Amino acid sequence: MDVDCGSNHSLAVRADGTVWVWGSGSESKSPTQKAGLSNVVAVSAGYQFSVALKADGTVWGWGSNSSGQLGDNTTSDRSVPVQAQGLSNVIAVSAGHTHVLAVRSDGTVWAWGSNDSGEFGNDSTTSSPSPVQLPGQTAVMNMVGG
Repeated sequence: MDVDCGSNHSLAVRADGTVWVWGSGSESKSPTQKAGLSNVVAVSAGYQFSVALKADGTVWGWGSNSSGQLGDNTTSDRSVPVQAQGLSNVIAVSAGHTHVLAVRSDGTVWAWGSNDSGEFGNDSTTSSPSPVQLPGQTAVMNMVGG
């Protein structure tokens, strides 16, 4: 089970792996099940978008995608969850304002979305609509219990 809140919306994962959403963007002021998601172990809410980590290690996102924060190599908003491209074996995910960071089981860190202020930590301000590996971050594995 997991919960998180974004700027105007909230998310929860039930023990059965379903995701429940409420607030802005969900069209409901009470929890409703997000269609198209199952076997979810964690969620994270950004600014007008959300991501979910499934038990199989894949990351799925929906909502605003103006900076490519859904990781599907587009900037098209999505009401139905789409899989972040090129990622597997993810063990942790966190949404920022308009970017996402993920840690894979091998300890590598991946980022996508806006990097206008250096959110990726890769000495760049180049954004990416699909996941990119951040160099020199494998030590983060110890911080997430690996």
